[in-house]
Amino acid sequence: MALAAKNAPMSSTNKITFYYLGAEEGKSRKGVLASSAVTSVSFGAFIGLLHSSTRTRILERMGNVFMLALLFVVMGVAIYVVLIFNGLISLKNDVTKAWANIDVLLKQRHDELPNLVEVCKGYMNYETETLERVTRARSQYQQAMSVDQKAHADRSTTNALRGLFAVVENYPQLKANENFLKLQNRISELENEIADRREYYNDAVNTFNTRIQQVPDTFVAVLMNLTPRPMFQANDVDRVPVQVSVGASR
Repeated sequence: MALAAKNAPMSSTNKITFYYLGAEEGKSRKGVLASSAVTSVSFGAFIGLLHSSTRTRILERMGNVFMLALLFVVMGVAIYVVLIFNGLISLKNDVTKAWANIDVLLKQRHDELPNLVEVCKGYMNYETETLERVTRARSQYQQAMSVDQKAHADRSTTNALRGLFAVVENYPQLKANENFLKLQNRISELENEIADRREYYNDAVNTFNTRIQQVPDTFVAVLMNLTPRPMFQANDVDRVPVQVSVGASR
């Protein structure tokens, strides 16, 4: 009887109920699938946003590192340029100071010339041209402005004095004159001091000229409008033989 009940055909009500339950189950599965799809999309979007945010932070950090490195490079270059600038200024001042020391002695030397000419005039009545050469050389120095001009005037003075002291050998009374001897010794002392300071000046000029022609100093030198300085040249043969033999007689 139970078997008969089991195999009995389903009623219309039961069929409707079965179909309804099947439909509901299908809808439930579709909902689960849809929900899973939405969840997957949302998770994927989250992962994408996370990766995008990470990349952005990495790029920002790389950008910060690059800017920091660039800042250090700029600061390093600026400090190096300042050091070069200060070094060139120091060398320029050394040259200026060295020349000022020479110029003082040159002025003192030329200031002694009028006194020397006056002393010689009393004994050298027939040596007007020789004395005038000394006077003209002094005037040339007074008009000189640049180092080259003063160096040229100094050489003219040296030649004029050399000629004067050569002529003095023919005037024993002048050679024995106390004022003449004092002036002669004074000029000799100044000559020696000028020679020493000339060497120091030329060394300073050589160092300065070398630096402003070397890379990278030359670029800074151009910005500072620095140009090579002239040497103060003097030939040894132009040095004045200031020591006149006092014992010679005419």
